[in-house]
Amino acid sequence: MLDRLGPRPTPGPEGDSSGLYVSSRSPTGFEVRANGSPTASSAFSYRVVAKRKDIPGLRLEKVKLPDPIKELVKPDLPKPSEPPKAPAGPERPGR
Repeated sequence: MLDRLGPRPTPGPEGDSSGLYVSSRSPTGFEVRANGSPTASSAFSYRVVAKRKDIPGLRLEKVKLPDPIKELVKPDLPKPSEPPKAPAGPERPGR
C-alpha cells in the first residue's frame, strides 16, 4: 500500500548515457527517458522509494540547539622551541 503520491523511481544508467530522467509516473508505473536522445536504447536499473500508507510517518522530536559562541578565546599555548641550527660546513667555492 502506497501513499497518494505513488512510487518515486530513480533510474541509473548501466552503460554510456548522457543522463536519464523519469518523464512521468503514476501509482502503477513510470516512464524513463534519456537526455537529448528520443531513441536511446541503453540498459538501466532503478530504485523505487515510497511511503507506506499503513505506517504513520512520525517526525523526530524538536531539539533546542545551544546558544552560539559569541567570542572565541585563543588558549595560551607554550612557545615552540627554536629549531636546532645546522652545523657550519666547509666553505664551498661558487656558492
